Amino acid sequence: MMSPGELTGSWRIAYNSLDLNALYRILHPKIALVHHGHGPLTIGRDAVLERLAAAAQGPFPGRCFSEPRRITISGDIAVVEYDWQAEAVRNVEGIARAGESVTIRICAVVITRDNRIVEYTEYG
Repeated sequence: MMSPGELTGSWRIAYNSLDLNALYRILHPKIALVHHGHGPLTIGRDAVLERLAAAAQGPFPGRCFSEPRRITISGDIAVVEYDWQAEAVRNVEGIARAGESVTIRICAVVITRDNRIVEYTEYG
C-alpha cells in the first residue's frame, strides 16, 4: 500500500514521462481533477487520461513538475508544492511566445483512497 506522499511522487513521475499505464494504476476510476484557472473540472480516470494526453500534444509538450519544494501529509491528504515547467512550441497569448520557458509555482491538494488518487486540485 502506498502512502499519500508516495502516490503523489508516482503521479509526478508518471505525469512527467506521460506514462498513461502508470497513471491508470494510481488514479481512482472516479477521480476528480481540478485545475483552478486552467480548464474545466474533469471527472473519471478515462477523461483525466484523455485530458493529460491531449495537453501533451498542445503548446507545452515537454511540460513537467519539478521535485517538490514541500509535501505536507495529513491522513489521506497530501499538499504538494512544486513548479510546473515547460517551453512553448507556439505562441500562447498572455503566457509565452514560441521558444520561451514558463515556470508556474503550483500547490496541489491530493486526496487518496484505496491506494489511489481520488481528487487532485491544483492552484497556480
